[in-house]
Amino acid sequence: AEDLVAPGSDLAIAEATVATNLLGPLRLNAALLPHLLARPRAAVLTVSSGLASVPLTATATYTATKAAIHSW
Repeated sequence: AEDLVAPGSDLAIAEATVATNLLGPLRLNAALLPHLLARPRAAVLTVSSGLASVPLTATATYTATKAAIHSW
């Protein structure tokens, strides 16, 4: 599926991609943080992609969200 944010593209797809791939993990971690802080050996793992480092123009929004998660 095309997720480029460009003239004629579907902005809703880009917004859903950001909500799922970037905001989803951030919100989940924020919600779980009190519980995780009570556990001395707790860890948080997130899934990124090789596209975080080597962007693919055909999936620009997906690539950007993976780069953001990688940076976070």
